[in-house]
Amino acid sequence: MIPQKLVGIDVSKDSFTLAILSPEDGSFSTHTLSFSHKDLRRLPFLLNYPCRVAVESSGPYSTLLMGNLRKMGLRPLLINPLRIKRFSSSLSLRLTKTDPIDARTIALFLASDHNTASSPDPKRQSLAELSRQVEALSQSIASLKNRIRQLLHTLFPELPNHINPFSKSVLHLLLAFPSAQALSRASLESIARALRRAVSKRGRKLSLSPHQLKELARGSIGLSDPAREALLQSLIRQLLLLEEEKRLLSQELIRQARKLAPRAWETLLTIPGMGELSAATLIAEIGDISRFPGAKQLVAYAGLDPSVYESGKIRRRSRISKRGNPHLRRILFILAQHLVRRTQTFYAYFHRLRQKGKAYRQAMVAVAHKLLRVIYALLTKGSPFQDNYSPNS
Repeated sequence: MIPQKLVGIDVSKDSFTLAILSPEDGSFSTHTLSFSHKDLRRLPFLLNYPCRVAVESSGPYSTLLMGNLRKMGLRPLLINPLRIKRFSSSLSLRLTKTDPIDARTIALFLASDHNTASSPDPKRQSLAELSRQVEALSQSIASLKNRIRQLLHTLFPELPNHINPFSKSVLHLLLAFPSAQALSRASLESIARALRRAVSKRGRKLSLSPHQLKELARGSIGLSDPAREALLQSLIRQLLLLEEEKRLLSQELIRQARKLAPRAWETLLTIPGMGELSAATLIAEIGDISRFPGAKQLVAYAGLDPSVYESGKIRRRSRISKRGNPHLRRILFILAQHLVRRTQTFYAYFHRLRQKGKAYRQAMVAVAHKLLRVIYALLTKGSPFQDNYSPNS
């Protein structure tokens, strides 16, 4: 017999549906409520403690509900939608989907597998959202830079060969003169004035003088195209805005991560190539290391564990599962590239794999896997990283 009431909650944008499983007779009662103050006040009466509550993860909608359930003194469990989908398929082959049915499925899942459900830390969840927004900004910035490069190839193809086109000084210069033709027609005084404005806006002084820039523009094969020049200026304004947003948001992410996990913060920064933003991202995505029983579970959480195919006498390990946290995988892959260049241990490990015939990406994924296991050991023990290379490491 189930010792207490089990509550499954299916969440949508404007409402949520509860299915309450009674331990006495296995019957269900179902209620649909809206995200209003009036309906949320009804929840304690409907739940009728003691009970266990599970919510299917659905982004901001489940976050709002989880927060209100915690205010009521409950510890709601958050369940991955993929697990609910698989559990639902095991119950019936019929494709029937309604909010009450989904809520009942969640309650039944809780009854059969409640020990594996998780109760996430709300502070870590908020930090992860902050980290993922920084990641999204980085991807948008990379996309804008790619489009700017393409336009420069038409308007001023020689410029990237002489100076960094994405330094603040060059970007502000291009805002004033968005093509080689526009720069060649400008006076030396107006070019110098544009450069002074750029330096005053956190830009560095250029290695090329106004005279050298003008001569470079005069010899350019770039085209004069008013439409593309206007587009280039628009993209540069967007880039400058997003870079400033990323700078401010990164500062806040670093501040909060350092405050939330000071011990983990100090430990992670002992790893060569680990910057403050990377350390903050790892803290946001991994959370409290004690929630993982071992390194194997952390590796699976990141999706770096190998998938296994087994049928009859055939058993093979193929590529990584990629079923885990893609944001954590991304930062680990970036850090792996830094570590191969900065530590003897990871350098030797990477090149040993390459000598065995592994492709570059395969070898780097293996380095990321090894790095995550090292991170688990460091955070668990609270010890600093040491580059103790040995031929068998």
